[in-house]
Amino acid sequence: MHRIHISHQAIFSFAAIFFGTQHRQARITHMGFDLYGMVLRRLNKALPDPAYNTNDDVIYAVVTLSIMEMFVSTGAGNHLKHMDGLERLLALRDHSLPCSLETTELYRSLRQMIIFAALRSRRASILARPEWKKQLREHVDSIDRLMQQELFDILAECTVAIASRDRILSDPQMAPEMSRLVLSKLKQDALSLLEQLSSWRERWDKDEQHRVTEVPILHNNLDPPETDLQAGVLPFATSLEYPDDFAAITVMLYNIALIHVLHILALLTSHPPGSLPDEHSSGSLPLTNKDNILIDPQHFPNIWSQTPETQNLTTNQSPHPPNPFLLAKKAPILDICRSIPYHLINSHRASSSTLHWALATIWIKLRGEESVVGRWVVRVVRERNPLLVKTMRTLAQ
Repeated sequence: MHRIHISHQAIFSFAAIFFGTQHRQARITHMGFDLYGMVLRRLNKALPDPAYNTNDDVIYAVVTLSIMEMFVSTGAGNHLKHMDGLERLLALRDHSLPCSLETTELYRSLRQMIIFAALRSRRASILARPEWKKQLREHVDSIDRLMQQELFDILAECTVAIASRDRILSDPQMAPEMSRLVLSKLKQDALSLLEQLSSWRERWDKDEQHRVTEVPILHNNLDPPETDLQAGVLPFATSLEYPDDFAAITVMLYNIALIHVLHILALLTSHPPGSLPDEHSSGSLPLTNKDNILIDPQHFPNIWSQTPETQNLTTNQSPHPPNPFLLAKKAPILDICRSIPYHLINSHRASSSTLHWALATIWIKLRGEESVVGRWVVRVVRERNPLLVKTMRTLAQ
């Protein structure tokens, strides 16, 4: 019975540490860290126990510690370490046994955290395995929720593609011919994901209940524009309104998936002869496993730049136009930007982890405040929910 309450202690620890640090109450903070140490010790004893390490209580405890790391970090990378540990715990689950509605809902609530961490860590997620795709479809009561699960499946496949690409590029024993062959197969797999997303969007848009409306952006609802905002013009004049929060979150998840698939395809697509070097050449250093996969390599042009050179690139007036997949990412990025006002209308919508994931994604792709769009995003978020600015930047690291 003593072990049943590990998750409760983890929650108390989180609450004490967060409250203590926010209100500068050293005694409460110290008490929270004492509880935190106790939780870690109890978890270390419980994890090797096959009779207990598949208990939901252990899952809740690890998830709580992981969430805490996003607010009060106890060390660099600890959030990702907790999520890696969580996947290892889930891998111990026996899928041949019946799964209750409560446990299935627990799994579904963890999908986003697990996939986000796997993408950030550049490792394949267990959620790409057939048994997990099947498990996450149990006790689903609507077509819309099944369609949302399709998006999580595609994002899980993105983790596999990213890990496979890293493995191929880092294998010194693989012959160049074999490397090109395997990368070509990987590109075909990514193109298949793109086709799935295209089919998904067509099916989603056919339902009149999913109709999105456009609303003019009222700049006078914000603070007066700063000087630098006048240096460029926003590439959109309307924001997007959704019929309900589920539809808004699902479409945002679609755009996140589309950005990742297009980015993978951009990385896998070779440059034409005589153009910029690829990752195998000495002129371009490949990303390391510590880097966020969404960060553009140095040879990728900044498609958000207002310089004449970049304008020529994006309008195909250059002898070496940029990768078409690179340019295609602009549409989903701008759709997320246009959805931000809807999600910031109240604190409930603003608490969505999908919104946080989307903000981190576009913050990387917009290269922060280097572009007028990036400056507009941070200005809107700071105006409506200042705490989210820190969350966005932290998750984008």
